[in-house]
Amino acid sequence: MENSNSIVKELIELLGMQAHPEGGYFKETYRSPIVINDRNCSTAIYYMLTKGSVAKFHTIKSDEIWHFYSGGSVKLVYFSNDGDLAEVVIGNNILEGEVPQFVIPANTNFAAFPLETTEYALLGCTVAPGFDYRDWELITREKLLKKYPKHKEIIERLT
Repeated sequence: MENSNSIVKELIELLGMQAHPEGGYFKETYRSPIVINDRNCSTAIYYMLTKGSVAKFHTIKSDEIWHFYSGGSVKLVYFSNDGDLAEVVIGNNILEGEVPQFVIPANTNFAAFPLETTEYALLGCTVAPGFDYRDWELITREKLLKKYPKHKEIIERLT
């Protein structure tokens, strides 16, 4: 366990990551110099979740592509347009149904957490049009429970 903690600390330091408001750690690595309608065309970040952490339910007004780089697997959970809870595991166990990349469509309420066996997961997120905090919302538990009451357990866990 100490070894994985030192790896996590070293990765955070080497990649220049900082705490993210939704949970985990991040470092912006790219912001397109091309701007259309007051938005950069694309942005990219490194993103890390560690054992016991979560990316709380949130939404952005752009598509977000998640990429798996190293470590253990992560479950992405999101609400489909019809209100059903959907999930996908992002990781490198492709033959076991995991995917190395996944797109969360714009305006989707979603969250993520490492699988129980995951000590850390180093991921990337690419957003197009580019990420802007004006387009990001951390969704409250109350708002989600009102909209999706049958999913109380996961909402309480990830808000």
